[in-house]
Amino acid sequence: MSRQMRHYYKFGPFRLDPAKRDLLRDGEIVPLPPKVLDLLQVLVENNGEIVEKEELMSRVWPDSFVEEGNLSVNIFALRKALGDDGNQHQFIKTVPKRGYRFVASVLEVWGENEELTSESLETAAAAMLHQAYWRLGLAYVQKAMYEDAFDALEKAAVLSGDKPLIKATIGYAYAKSGNRAEAQRIVNQLSPLSERETGPFITLASIHASLGNKDKAFELLEKSYQQRDSRIVDINVDAMLDSVRPDARFDDLMRRMGLTP
Repeated sequence: MSRQMRHYYKFGPFRLDPAKRDLLRDGEIVPLPPKVLDLLQVLVENNGEIVEKEELMSRVWPDSFVEEGNLSVNIFALRKALGDDGNQHQFIKTVPKRGYRFVASVLEVWGENEELTSESLETAAAAMLHQAYWRLGLAYVQKAMYEDAFDALEKAAVLSGDKPLIKATIGYAYAKSGNRAEAQRIVNQLSPLSERETGPFITLASIHASLGNKDKAFELLEKSYQQRDSRIVDINVDAMLDSVRPDARFDDLMRRMGLTP
């Protein structure tokens, strides 16, 4: 058993832990893409002050050239994750022609110790490991190394407790490998999720896209966009959606998100 010095930020019902790179709302993880989390950290660290757009882009994308539209889409996703409505932003305020200001009251906590038990360490390790196997599995799919992909994804499924996102990714791998029957079986298992307000819509869309069901794929992408799914900001570079990227409907979605396809 060991103890660890902690540093985190508290605002409203949220807690941002820079070291763990996670955001909690009332103790529950709020899933955020890495760049959206980076953006939140920069704004929170400078709470109460205007952060110019140029500074935000250089801090969040230090090694890449990005257009202002990328920043706008990520701000949009961040506001959705924080529950900011379209009329009164209680966390992030736009400063016209300049940038953004984090306006909520922020408490910065230093020096509070947390006791780390073997159980908490194992839980944290499992969470990181299932993400690693998931990403490894996706990389193998892109290389058409399907046997290795299924091995990695099955491990991710076990470690994650069979999360729908992982199961949907396995379905995508089956579709890409040409096993339409297994891909369709997973689609059928997960189909109730597509009727909910939130779910792994983008990954489900990728399965349908790989099976040639483009109408259903765009239906799910549209639902992801309407629900302001935080993962929607990455669809322009998501290899799982390569088969639908040439479609005019994809260009339309990108334009509505403020990105140039």
